[in-house]
Amino acid sequence: MFLFSVIPACAAACSSLGFHHAGVRNDWECWCGEETRFTAEAKCAKCQGDKTLLCGGLGVMALYDLPKEWPLFKYNGCFRYETAQDIATLLPYTQWTTKQAAHWSHQLRQPAVCVKWCLEKGYRFSGWTHFYECHCGKFVPDVTEANCEPCFADRRYLCGESKQIAIYEIVQTPPRAEICGGVNHTAVTGYPKALHCTTSGDTPVVVAWHRVRGKNLKAPLGESSHILEVTGDMNILEVKKSDEGMYACEASNENMLSALQRSHVVTARLRVQVPPSARLELDNNGKVLLYGETATLRCEVNGDAPLIVQWYYQGKQLDPSASNKHAIRNQLGSAVVSLEVFNITEKDLGRYE
Repeated sequence: MFLFSVIPACAAACSSLGFHHAGVRNDWECWCGEETRFTAEAKCAKCQGDKTLLCGGLGVMALYDLPKEWPLFKYNGCFRYETAQDIATLLPYTQWTTKQAAHWSHQLRQPAVCVKWCLEKGYRFSGWTHFYECHCGKFVPDVTEANCEPCFADRRYLCGESKQIAIYEIVQTPPRAEICGGVNHTAVTGYPKALHCTTSGDTPVVVAWHRVRGKNLKAPLGESSHILEVTGDMNILEVKKSDEGMYACEASNENMLSALQRSHVVTARLRVQVPPSARLELDNNGKVLLYGETATLRCEVNGDAPLIVQWYYQGKQLDPSASNKHAIRNQLGSAVVSLEVFNITEKDLGRYE
């Protein structure tokens, strides 16, 4: 039990000591625990300092759940030391719990508290001893014994005692990214396209999409006029030919102790297909054609190569080699294919495609 005047202070104290629940009674008593057991609800009184919160009352307690964000860790062994210098050399950062915590040490999750403190300071290894003394380091000490003394309250954990430190190692799963569907994707201009990226690893994992230029990642795409990022997916609302290229999905977690494990990048190639299209017009320079003159029809084509252009008259394919009536000409370096109809007569009127 600790004395606090406001609920945030009680919640912070219980959370820092490794508990998952905080209870406030009589507006000033703070209680911490791992589990809550109650059979009926009671009407709690409002806090004197903040009427929006409940602070329990006589014979009743206001219960609050706390976040359960504890790092995973494993026991490495027992380190035996002779002097304080032995500890400082291998585990240079030292943290003690408060006097209240030491007094109530039999209620604490001691190793978890120590591991969390060390993780916040950027250390991978932690050592717990004397029920309230925590040491942190980046390298594992040479453990000399298999088992330290069990913790007083929870014998599942080892806590060490005189000349002993129980060594724990933080177990982290680095972020991983995977683009669904493999490394090659196809899109069609004018249509939407989505690339899906799944991630794994310790939370929080942040996902960002990049364009790849050469060997470099460009700034995250974010949101533009036609590209949206939603929960790890990259959505192109209307594909353009300029969207073709390499894309990268990056999964990152800045809480990783090793800088080399904070980011994982996977790439995929997006190939954009341009379907064939054609636009047909009569090239007469605005004048009326007379019988006996030559009519020129221009067809501007677009799309991925190879493009095959065929001309039809009244639904039948034209074969210029069969007569001297028609000629098909391709303009060099242009996407225009022209059909010339020589010595036009009324028989040449009709539908050309």
